[in-house]
Amino acid sequence: MRPAPDCSWKNRGDGGGLVWKSLQDGREDTWRDCDVPGSWTILFGDTQACEYRKPLGTQTAGPVRIHDYATGKSETLTPAAGRMWVGTVSPTQVLATEPRADGQLSLHLIGRENEPRKDIVVKTTEVVRAWSEGTVRPQAADDKGAVITYVDGAGRVRIGLVDYATATMRPIPLPKGSENSYYRATLGPDRILLSPHNAGRSLLSRSDLSVLPLGSIEGTKDGHLLGDWLITGGRAVPGDGGAVRTVLPSVGSQSVAGSDGNVYVEGGSDAAHWGIHRIALDAQDIPRATKVLDIPQKPAVSRRDLAFAQGVLSFGQSNGDGTALLGFKASVSGPPSVPQTPDWSCDGGAWAEPPCTGDIDITGQGGSPTGDGRIVAFDPPRKGSGALFVKDARPGGATRKVVLQGGEGLFEQHIITASGRYVLFTALGDPSGRLQYVADIDTGKMLSGLEHTGVAALWGSVLWQPEGDKGVVAGRDLRTGKVTRRVDLGAGCRPRVLQVTAEWFYSSCAETGVAAAGYHVPTRKRVLLPDAAPFSGVRLGDGYVVRDKGEVYNLRSGKAVREFAPGRDLFENEFALDPFGGKFAYLDPDQAVHIVGITGKASPLAVIDQDVAASGPWLSGYTKRWEPRFWLSKPAASWAMTLTDNATGKVVRTINGGEVRGLLRPRTDGKDSSGITLPKGGYTWTLKARPADGQGAELALSGPLTVTASGAVVVRPGG
Repeated sequence: MRPAPDCSWKNRGDGGGLVWKSLQDGREDTWRDCDVPGSWTILFGDTQACEYRKPLGTQTAGPVRIHDYATGKSETLTPAAGRMWVGTVSPTQVLATEPRADGQLSLHLIGRENEPRKDIVVKTTEVVRAWSEGTVRPQAADDKGAVITYVDGAGRVRIGLVDYATATMRPIPLPKGSENSYYRATLGPDRILLSPHNAGRSLLSRSDLSVLPLGSIEGTKDGHLLGDWLITGGRAVPGDGGAVRTVLPSVGSQSVAGSDGNVYVEGGSDAAHWGIHRIALDAQDIPRATKVLDIPQKPAVSRRDLAFAQGVLSFGQSNGDGTALLGFKASVSGPPSVPQTPDWSCDGGAWAEPPCTGDIDITGQGGSPTGDGRIVAFDPPRKGSGALFVKDARPGGATRKVVLQGGEGLFEQHIITASGRYVLFTALGDPSGRLQYVADIDTGKMLSGLEHTGVAALWGSVLWQPEGDKGVVAGRDLRTGKVTRRVDLGAGCRPRVLQVTAEWFYSSCAETGVAAAGYHVPTRKRVLLPDAAPFSGVRLGDGYVVRDKGEVYNLRSGKAVREFAPGRDLFENEFALDPFGGKFAYLDPDQAVHIVGITGKASPLAVIDQDVAASGPWLSGYTKRWEPRFWLSKPAASWAMTLTDNATGKVVRTINGGEVRGLLRPRTDGKDSSGITLPKGGYTWTLKARPADGQGAELALSGPLTVTASGAVVVRPGG
């Protein structure tokens, strides 16, 4: 977003878009054309632009709608067949790509109403191929040009500078040793700052792309170039190696570059003096902050990155004393409630490890709960290790670093789903173009069997993927690598979006969310959802979905019923649903956390993964004693495991336990119910568990066990 010097933007508050506000006379205005399904929306100056209703299943973009709030004037640009918008708009032109017969892309500048040149081919010496979704990707843009990511003739990911005035694209030279890196670009009026994920930064002249000295900018976080300074948060870092200046003591949301070349940021001297500030150079070229708009006082604490699993709610919290990750045990029966005191916490800060650190990954993801008492998070990509951190989410719980075998060359990792001992994630860096991976977080092994379709869903030990093009999905058991189940979702088409939770699937045959539906496996009921904005996020719970603005649709009745809306648009890290139960949590503007229960019938308690040996010692002294593990689909109020002697038919031992949230792990002590050491032989174990929410039948399952070691010699009758 690039505000003009005389306007600001805010969420409308009714679940539908933005409000433009003039900083000159206080006027406010809205424009609803970009509220309809589209591919992208951008803001620059007083202008908003979006792609309007992209045609499904085509390689042609939809028309671009552009609105100037200052003048009230709107215009529409319709692309020629086959063309795709890049997603950058200038005051006079819009950048697009067109496929050529030789597989390359040509770049076009499409003139707006005030531009006499209506279609200019951008000149370049480079071979330009699509980077993603059939086009190139914009990295940064301003009124003069854009930095784009593309694939060159050798198949390498490159970046280039498009100059609108000359209609040229020049490849940007990359620092030595970082040619295969993924870059983030920051554009200034006369400089470009490149930040690769695994190499040092590079500062270039925008006019001739020559390398300039970095000074103190090396090692800083992302920011915006302002003269000879890099503005990052509320600090100004000089490029000549001088002292860093504090421009604004406290800042809130991410800063943005204005169309006037200045930087705009939410912040203040303290929480009581809050507003939107313009950071500009004074007469001595020193950055100074000036408040341009008062906004409500900042809450005493700031919370983000809500995560919810098995009734355990966690979130990152910042205050004047630092940052921390806090975990709370919410109620799992009756009305939703949560204690005021956290069950566990870990401090953040510069020396903390993920997920405790406030230095979260670039997706804004602070950690993903596994549903068995752990939280996993990848190392922030700019550190370059690609390690996965596994934290025991309990008082005093340790954090374990897991280096995934075969994942050393991957970067930009983002967790899709964590379920028990498995994690499904996306990453860049594979030469073949593979984007999705599954790993065992207990062993660090990367698992095979995941197709290069880019569509997969994980629940317990089963990985689900589309099979064919008629709406069938196949579930592969990650323990054996074999397909154990197939489900026809009733869509008649191949899913391009897929999620699974308990007895429910969510799928859509288009990435845009159109024709999206839930599917209840036991009843074979397909529940259609109202159309959503394209590329809007949807998360599936047990019989309900939450859309990216926090709207909850209950599917349990067989119809999609909008059951809850938070009253304002929520960002992705401001809400969470519990896939292992029927609750939803969100933040209000005052940073209070609310928990909402979902009405209707929940899925029954089930085992979604298990690790149970058929034989083993029943002795407490054995390091490899028989120690079964059962991953539950939702919390259990109590449980009991019995062991029956196959020779006599008698129950020889019963082990009882109370509440379990996720992982049920009966502990054996080597003895039977009378205190005598259990002899070798054949037995049958039986496990029963009662659901904590009172919904559904009691869980019951059994299996064989051969006890292989014993401290006693027993002579059976007739033996």
